[in-house]
Amino acid sequence: MSHHEPLPDQAERDRFQNELERNFSVIAPAGVGKTTAIVERIGHIAETDDFREHPILPKLVLVTYTKKAAAEMRDRARQKIVGTGPNTAERLAGFNSAFFGTIHSFCLELLRRWGFHLGLSPELELVEDDKTLWLEFLRDEGDILTDLPPEVQKTLSKHVNLRALSDLARHAEAGLKHTVAELGPVPKVDISALLSYEAKRKNALKSITETQARLRSWVEVIKADEGWAGIPIIDKGGKEFVALGREVFSELRDWLGEAAAMAVEALANRYRQFRIERGQVRFDDMISLAQELLTIPAACNAIRAQGYRLILDEAQDTDPVQFDVLLSVAQSTVDTKQWKESFPEAGRFCMVGDPQQSIYADRADIHTYLRVDETLRQSKGGEAAEFTVTMRCDKAVVDWVNTATPAALNGSDRQVSFVPLHERPWAGDGDVSVIRLTPEMPPNPRKSTETIRDEAKTIAEWLSHASPSDFGATDWSKVALLCPRKSQLAALAEALEHFDIPVQNHSRNDTRGDDPAIAWVTALIVIFAEPDNVFEIAGVLREIFALSDESIAQYVRKHYHAGEQHPLNLGSKISDSGPVSKALKQLDETRKAALDLPLRSALHRTIEKLQLSERIQSLPNGNIEGLESLVAEATTQEEAGSSLSEWAIVLKMRFTSNAGEANPEPGKIQLLTCQKAKGLQWGTVILPFFFSKISPPRKSYPASYTLPNGRTQIAIDKEHLITDAEDSVKQRTIHSLERLLYVAMTRSQQRLIIIDDEAYFPKGSDSFAEHLRITDSGPNRKAWESLTTFIPEEQAIISEKAAEENKPIDLPPKEAPLNLSSIEFIKRTLPSSLANHDAGHYHDRNERDRLAEPDYPEVSRGGPGGADYGNWWHDAMEVLPWEQPMAEWKAFLNERLSICPFPERGQSEIDCFIESEIAQKLSQAEVVRTEIPIVWRANESTVYDGSIDLAAMTSKGKWLLVDWKTDRVGNDPAAELLASYGPQLAAYRDAVTGIFATPEAMLYSTRTGICAVLSE
Repeated sequence: MSHHEPLPDQAERDRFQNELERNFSVIAPAGVGKTTAIVERIGHIAETDDFREHPILPKLVLVTYTKKAAAEMRDRARQKIVGTGPNTAERLAGFNSAFFGTIHSFCLELLRRWGFHLGLSPELELVEDDKTLWLEFLRDEGDILTDLPPEVQKTLSKHVNLRALSDLARHAEAGLKHTVAELGPVPKVDISALLSYEAKRKNALKSITETQARLRSWVEVIKADEGWAGIPIIDKGGKEFVALGREVFSELRDWLGEAAAMAVEALANRYRQFRIERGQVRFDDMISLAQELLTIPAACNAIRAQGYRLILDEAQDTDPVQFDVLLSVAQSTVDTKQWKESFPEAGRFCMVGDPQQSIYADRADIHTYLRVDETLRQSKGGEAAEFTVTMRCDKAVVDWVNTATPAALNGSDRQVSFVPLHERPWAGDGDVSVIRLTPEMPPNPRKSTETIRDEAKTIAEWLSHASPSDFGATDWSKVALLCPRKSQLAALAEALEHFDIPVQNHSRNDTRGDDPAIAWVTALIVIFAEPDNVFEIAGVLREIFALSDESIAQYVRKHYHAGEQHPLNLGSKISDSGPVSKALKQLDETRKAALDLPLRSALHRTIEKLQLSERIQSLPNGNIEGLESLVAEATTQEEAGSSLSEWAIVLKMRFTSNAGEANPEPGKIQLLTCQKAKGLQWGTVILPFFFSKISPPRKSYPASYTLPNGRTQIAIDKEHLITDAEDSVKQRTIHSLERLLYVAMTRSQQRLIIIDDEAYFPKGSDSFAEHLRITDSGPNRKAWESLTTFIPEEQAIISEKAAEENKPIDLPPKEAPLNLSSIEFIKRTLPSSLANHDAGHYHDRNERDRLAEPDYPEVSRGGPGGADYGNWWHDAMEVLPWEQPMAEWKAFLNERLSICPFPERGQSEIDCFIESEIAQKLSQAEVVRTEIPIVWRANESTVYDGSIDLAAMTSKGKWLLVDWKTDRVGNDPAAELLASYGPQLAAYRDAVTGIFATPEAMLYSTRTGICAVLSE
């Protein structure tokens, strides 16, 4: 069948493309080609602009969800315009004035141009990671409860974790919704009914007796009127006793929740003002400030006078405030009416979205989208359009989605309604099948983590005997495994790696700086812009040239003279034949060459002269994809007129931001969460853990809720029930998971394989299976049972019609290396690889560096939980206020028990540490530093690259190294730890010895409080 045959929904597509003086709300389900439709509309705007006195194209604003999507849309629209007729130059001039980007970048543009109406500087700086700014705010502000009356402050301080409360304020959006007048007096608590309660059952007696003892102690703390009391958690002793406990403390919890909400919102408002005064804004500030700007008549009129024509992509992911901003901007009237009163005139606002793919319930509001959709349809000049032909899914996949999904997306209880799909006329047959798994042993319903691991192992073992051709694919990268939750994905990743199956895990929490290519180029551009930034220069010498800390320190000692230029400055006149001097000279030469070139050419020259491609490929799992993306980024910055110094600032700001999507690596199975898979597609999609419970994220307390009336309420602890909010959250979560299931199933182009693991999870409660209504009593059970068992492809490979290859940007051709022909790239090794785990059953610890997998600090080999506890201990020690008295240490650590995975163990080991000999030594140290990166050259071809947990300098000038170990140990802890970790600790000691005198090095066992000292 011809690919040029008209589509069943072609009339709808033509209306959206050609009727430019209409507002459209387009429903665009999975794979229907919405990007193509938007590009066609923009192309038609360009064609008809030739006949307009006032062209539309320069006023076009295309808003989409990600920078990547905006860049793709811009590129495709430019290509469309270039091929639309004789007036290409004029059309491109108008096109270059159009806006393509995210809602945040559009709001930032509005604030830079008209923010003076709010007293804002045009030089606003985006802060993606505000941790440092928050700490500065707290340091300046002091008391976080200063906005509240003294009695309220005192009561909150006694019962609520203020550190956790301040964290809520940091992430809260400003907008005070409470007043002090709403708070009555502190409720009195009468615990007599709890103290006199008698156990109805013998097995509850112990729990009740212990709880009553805790209650008496709590009363004594309250009477003493000093110290932190909290609120007793009563969760044992039988349902009646637990319910009585909730009732007794309910009024106090509600009062504290209201007071906490007031404190959070007041602090959030002050923090927002602090940011604005410094000219530093977060993403949420951009939106709220733009909304505020549009309430000022002069600013609103000036913005509307621009005549913007808006197209909103991914409209279902837009929140209420974002809609307010965009619809207000699209108005043509010179007043400040809101869109609910006066919708933008025809042709000024279009949106394209799919409510079935609204999966971000925590940051978007699907019901606001539906209200806007309804208002647009009913407005003058408003139209609805529906694209239903998917260019992605073959016939069998479409049939399954149309059969199974309506029961989930049924339009009831505020869920969206299903929009049926139609396959394209030339679609292949496709296939939907199941793989039915049977566990070797009956699963224990109380040990779901073990069951998930067992299923993961079974799937991995099955895949280890398969090949891409079994799935009709030419390469493993055309096959994707999509998991509902990260915990399931982690188990599957571990199992695949165990069976040596090449896998690309897209759902790691990597930042841009975790990619050596991006980290290295960022550092190089920064030192080219700041040639006296010796801190960054030292890092470049360590990371790129693999020079040891020892050699750098010796070079500085030899050439440093007070009052003179630092020896590590680029351009230094020091003449030295050593490796440090040679590397500095090469960096200086590369910098001088780069300064005279446009940004793209400067980056090409740097990659070439420093052999960055070769260096990166010599690393474990090294690939140059990051370099390719940076070449594209340099081109964009060059087109925007940025200087090298300005690009350096941008690179630094984005260093800790999320790494984003990575292109598929050939030969590797693709592993993602279902959320991460949105917008992507593969020839074959496999859905594991289908009957496994999808647990909601674990809550930490205090927790913030938005009530149905828009007010904020704080739940103080897990026993504080806010029924309206919790019911609403539960319903939104279920609906989001039902829509997520639709997203997951529609990622498949030709073949969808569902893992039938009902034998592993017989109940199937709160699972994809239950949400799809295929469990025993579900209306889709018969359709589920009718699916055939997967049979490996034995004939022709299914053609991958819909795949669009990502063409990498060409890197400079390899030429003869400059000044590096004699250098061999040095192998980097983690000191943790020296650990001997045959000596006992311990946890590995990987250093937190760019080469380490993200399992820092420990990977449990003895069951779940070990890694979480190890993380908690190491993180606590990293940020402990070592300069404070020991009493402050204990108070600080006790506060962190609220986030400890095993609080009882944590409390015991805190007490043990405070009483230990090493704690006494550290309390008297002149200097304490944590997580110190080290590079130590073991021989001509190997360097050890890692980080030391803690280093302290005693009053006598001697250094002390400590490595924390949370492992289980036997009868001789010191000997066992040294047998396992002695070589690793020796590497740390030798690295420091090269710079200072030989330090004392020891392993500290948190379980026993014993230090294992490394002998000299």
